[in-house]
Amino acid sequence: MMIWKPAYPITSSITDRVDATTFGTDIAVSEGGDLFFEDGDLGTVSGVESFKQQVRLGILDEPHPFLQHAIVTDIYKELSQEEFIQAAERLAVDLVSNSGYDELTKQTDGLGHVIEEVYSIEKDADFLQIELRATGVTGKLMIKIPLFHDSLSDNTQ
Repeated sequence: MMIWKPAYPITSSITDRVDATTFGTDIAVSEGGDLFFEDGDLGTVSGVESFKQQVRLGILDEPHPFLQHAIVTDIYKELSQEEFIQAAERLAVDLVSNSGYDELTKQTDGLGHVIEEVYSIEKDADFLQIELRATGVTGKLMIKIPLFHDSLSDNTQ
């Protein structure tokens, strides 16, 4: 188990905040990356669950041409403890500073508008876990990302 836990959380300086509870409805994707079905229909997520899914799907190991605001990190690779700590700190900074503008919706976009603080990042054999605080949510959230995460860039052909 590798753990990165700074003395003080990494904090967003972005002032335009987006409430995680107001995230719209989206098609549900399982932690394994598969579409989720409920009673034969596509499952959906909304609000905080939609936000958590966006975090899981928005941290990639390679750039993707259709996901301009995705965060690309090497944290999924086999790393030494020192390399993991460096990658985790970079990821935390990227999460709280991730910002952009969506031309289609005409709205600010990016996880940094929702994520207020990142408290810790842990990695074991199966999951990457990110402990954070999001605007509109009381308390901390723990987001689990499976380590068999495949880059979406493999599916662009």
